[in-house]
Amino acid sequence: MRDWLYTWIGGYSGFKAVYDVDEKSIKKVEMTLTLLSRHSLFWLPFSYPVKKGDRLYIVLKPTFKMRADAHIVRNFYYLFGPGITEVKDLTKGKAEFADAKGFYALYELRRIVERFPKYFSNGETLN
Repeated sequence: MRDWLYTWIGGYSGFKAVYDVDEKSIKKVEMTLTLLSRHSLFWLPFSYPVKKGDRLYIVLKPTFKMRADAHIVRNFYYLFGPGITEVKDLTKGKAEFADAKGFYALYELRRIVERFPKYFSNGETLN
């Protein structure tokens, strides 16, 4: 890891982290953690059914130029669909990984999604 930056959104809200890494296929990792509203007993019963828990967003920035758009999303993660602006232009399909189940892919070109397991095959799990 070459450099990192942490941004504190708030003790009750979460944080954002950006890592510049020295990997052959990934140059930057961006993570955002958003937390449920636990500090308000009034809001917690409403926020849990809607948000379904804390959320961790991970964005990997590759060192190579992406020729098409592709997203991996956990099943049942979004209540009203993913917050991806071009979702109507993308094809929805199943994303399969050896160590993780319950993901789907939104993509322009299927061959890009088929290459994803190669990038995640260093022994780490997605669950």
